[in-house]
Amino acid sequence: MTTPMVYAAILKAGSLIPAIGKNQKNAAQGWKFRGIDDVQNLLGEPLRQAKLAVLPNYEYISEETAPGGKGFRVVVRGTYTLVCSEDSSSCTVSYLAEAIDFGDKASSKALSMCYKYFAFQTFIIPVVGGVLDDGDKDVVEVDTSSFKSKYFAKKG
Repeated sequence: MTTPMVYAAILKAGSLIPAIGKNQKNAAQGWKFRGIDDVQNLLGEPLRQAKLAVLPNYEYISEETAPGGKGFRVVVRGTYTLVCSEDSSSCTVSYLAEAIDFGDKASSKALSMCYKYFAFQTFIIPVVGGVLDDGDKDVVEVDTSSFKSKYFAKKG
């Protein structure tokens, strides 16, 4: 039985991706972060060398206005099909991501977070400047009592 080449391609790409530091800074709150541009810029060449394509597909799980209309919460599921051009073998992985924004960026934030964490976890990308931010590190306090979601239990 021949092993699909996609798995070797994932390992090869991961071995070629350098560590990513927190090179950007949020002007409003002052915290550092790894931007989606940083991740995509470092992924391109290693993926090409490994002959690996990433085909993303996104599904909105929920879109909700926060109580009082002062924020917008989006949950997305990103499904990524990784295809090796050597033998057309593929595998698929899925990740959930959530974002709240008080302007018009909730969807963009959720899509970016989903892709970044797919990349970090799938390719085991090393980080510089500490561990990846834990989801519980910074919390935006929002009254979620009116949120309706089949995936996340209400607080309170």
